[in-house]
Amino acid sequence: MKEEKGRAIVLTAFPYREKERILTLFGSEEGLFHLIVKLSSSRYLALSSPLTEGEFVYVRGKSDLWRFCDGTVLEDHLSLREQLDRLQLASALVEAILSSQLPGKTAPQLYQLFSLTLKKLSSLETLNHIKEWFYLKILQHEGVLSPFYCPQLFTVDEWQEITSALSLPAFSDLKKIAFSPSLQIKIYNHFSKQSGFHKKSNEE
Repeated sequence: MKEEKGRAIVLTAFPYREKERILTLFGSEEGLFHLIVKLSSSRYLALSSPLTEGEFVYVRGKSDLWRFCDGTVLEDHLSLREQLDRLQLASALVEAILSSQLPGKTAPQLYQLFSLTLKKLSSLETLNHIKEWFYLKILQHEGVLSPFYCPQLFTVDEWQEITSALSLPAFSDLKKIAFSPSLQIKIYNHFSKQSGFHKKSNEE
């Protein structure tokens, strides 16, 4: 079958049989997909580690588990793995992608945001409100965040805070975000509700 190639970020990796791993990845063009990787070299071991961004060569199968052929590490994000608070936040962002995206759904803009956020995490001055900001970005991307879609969910002042946070021009400006605890809870609840709808729809 025809080989294909694309950029992707490893979200999860589970051992399978002897010297194999099953990966869940988020690709620029593929969306969520799964690969089975034989760990025939140390390069493949690094490539199949969670948070690694790479270029993957694969062959689609009849099932949703595709066969890995080759690949190259583009970003290993080792600095994130060495800082517990940043690793925990990166893991939360991975869970956000897993819960909000459907297999095979192309989302190149969200992929670019996720990729850039992982690259910036190790150098951000503060991690406060980054998770809530990322939730808002996903909700905006999915088209389920606006005063017209959920007019009574947030107050006028809260909508102004959200709009301001979403329009910040640079990652260094994220330190300016100061969501109240009540607004953080509202953002989380709205994200969880929308993600739950996507997962239920996919299961059906």
